Amino acid sequence: MNLICPHCQKAISIPDEKAGQLLACPICKNPVPVPALTAHLTFDSPELPEEIPLVPLPPAPEKPENAKPSQPALPEDHTYQLTPEPPKPPPPPKREKPAPTGPEPRAAVSPALMPTPAPPTSGYERLYGLHLRQDVVGWIAPISLIAIFLLLWFPWVGSYPGGYGVYTQNAFGAWVGRITTDQVGEQVMNKEGDLAEQTSANWFLMTLYLLLTLVALLLAVASIVSKSAKKPLALPPAIEQIWPWRTALVGVLSGVALIILLLLLWSGLGLENGVKTVVDQKLEKDRASAKTGEEIEKVQIKRGLDIGWYNLRLTGWLWWVIVLQIAATAGAGLELWLEKRGSRPPPLIQAQC
Repeated sequence: MNLICPHCQKAISIPDEKAGQLLACPICKNPVPVPALTAHLTFDSPELPEEIPLVPLPPAPEKPENAKPSQPALPEDHTYQLTPEPPKPPPPPKREKPAPTGPEPRAAVSPALMPTPAPPTSGYERLYGLHLRQDVVGWIAPISLIAIFLLLWFPWVGSYPGGYGVYTQNAFGAWVGRITTDQVGEQVMNKEGDLAEQTSANWFLMTLYLLLTLVALLLAVASIVSKSAKKPLALPPAIEQIWPWRTALVGVLSGVALIILLLLLWSGLGLENGVKTVVDQKLEKDRASAKTGEEIEKVQIKRGLDIGWYNLRLTGWLWWVIVLQIAATAGAGLELWLEKRGSRPPPLIQAQC
């Protein structure tokens, strides 16, 4: 059979009995696979001489050192040409992740400085955040104490028959044991003389409360003024020693003042005690003559009716004083905590709804 050497591209003749073997090319000595014969196929091939004269090849030209080896030109006969590989199919397109539909993240604090919040559960639509800034928290105690100072002039307790304040008493009235009387109401009740005589002064507890509240107010306001001033304030030596502790002092003074105020409410203000004393004096003879349990009970019922006739009650101004006193104490505590944190970022409170 006649073959073309795939290495030197020369025509060679191979005996049929060598079919299916691997032989060396008689020209270039490279191995040539000989295909097997097919029994039912015949080929008309031109007769070739049994022996092919060997012709020496011309010497190969010298190549420069840096020249790249050139590939041999392809023969015109494509009988044994290798079929090129089919092109690879293009990769499938990457699926883009859908854009999140939730609220946009708010860059408030560096992720390295705060824990990553848990993803919101289903049913939550909005995310709210609140920063505890020291420059804002520092105003809580001064504003609360200023409001308390103004509320000292409003009535804290009073007698309100029919909803009208006939006999009232503010913080300074409780301090000195004085009441304020409405003249129209006095014409109906006619108890001003008895109440003015029996209303006692809460001078000890009220002195402590007013003193602590005023000192805390002065320290809180001075702290705000010093922070907003462009130049440091010139302070007396005695105050300069305690000045670094002014925030803690405001919190302590407000907390102690709150405790004293609660003691005042527990012991009763001057007007409350005066009304009870007037009623007890009126029922003194009945109480002395009551011997049995039934008679004692009747006296207690009469006492309750007489006290109810005055319609004594603590006013809403007093309850606001209590709330503001708590706010002043808590505000000073928060400001002191933020001062201790130094340069760390402000705390963040988040709520989902």
